[in-house]
Amino acid sequence: MARLAVLLWCGWILWAPAVGAKAASAKKSTLTDGEWEYRFAEDSISKADLRADLDFSDHSEVVSRVIAVSPSLQASKAARAGGGWGAWATWGPEWTRKSRVALDEVRAGLQTLKEKTVPPELEPARTFVVDEALLSYELEMALLDVVEKNDAAALANRKLPGVAIGNRCDSAVKKVEAQPSREGKLEDARFEWVNCVVQKKGNYPKAAWRAFLKRYRVTEKHDTSANE
Repeated sequence: MARLAVLLWCGWILWAPAVGAKAASAKKSTLTDGEWEYRFAEDSISKADLRADLDFSDHSEVVSRVIAVSPSLQASKAARAGGGWGAWATWGPEWTRKSRVALDEVRAGLQTLKEKTVPPELEPARTFVVDEALLSYELEMALLDVVEKNDAAALANRKLPGVAIGNRCDSAVKKVEAQPSREGKLEDARFEWVNCVVQKKGNYPKAAWRAFLKRYRVTEKHDTSANE
């Protein structure tokens, strides 16, 4: 224990470190998340809280959770396994049902993130990340509607988070409508319509993430050497 000097002043006894005593420094910890490394003081933020807040970083993996179950990316494989697009009636309805269930499970997780308490600095980042993931969810649901009903109407009617009603890419929708087959509609919807819609969304609020790192004294380092 550091030697203590006693100071007497106005009848009060004040305890202070003796000259030469060193104040204890907060323990530094490291958290690795893929190619990213974070250094932080444990008296500022816990490792568990920091790991949870990484969901709202500018390299968040939240959207990837939607992509991982993307029906639009798996449709061709499902068609081949089911006997082709011409045999839709034999495999399509059940495949569509299971796809919706998988997407809704992801949607429930996104709702949890949306309701989670986060530091005030992270609110704009959380809103952006969750809305981006919800947009991916709604896009996938719209594509399911297109292939299930062989109709492009869902592309114009579905509410899309972060996308103004006037930015629904009408020309792309008309191109999808012109395709006579389910497969053709799905392909044009995936490439023409989705690419058009995602260009209409806003940009990640990097200032919010930087403010969070500064407040909690976290340093961030991107290391790609593991992939070389």
